[in-house]
Amino acid sequence: MRKYIRDAKAKGAISIVCSPIPRNDWKDGKVSRSADSYGKWAAEVAKAEGAYFIDLNNLVAVRYEVMGADKVKPFFPVDHTHTNYDGAKINSQIVVDALKEIKPGKLKSFFS
Repeated sequence: MRKYIRDAKAKGAISIVCSPIPRNDWKDGKVSRSADSYGKWAAEVAKAEGAYFIDLNNLVAVRYEVMGADKVKPFFPVDHTHTNYDGAKINSQIVVDALKEIKPGKLKSFFS
């Protein structure tokens, strides 16, 4: 990941690192997060390399918790990791919303 960020920056690109979306794993009405594994590592690399970071793991988990486990379950028809089209639409909208909040003006041309 460090190499990807460095290579992108060397070519003038804006590096944005996203943590993985959460799996459909629930405990006591809360979605399990990867705050001690992949999500943590993604945040650490982004910070160390000066890249933007979008904590998709937490942002999506919060949205899922608002919706509730019964409404989220259909987004994972095959396994607890991969969403279907409807789940992907929700997750991608969260990415777009997060991108719009990154240093106004810096990414403006992408949303004009």
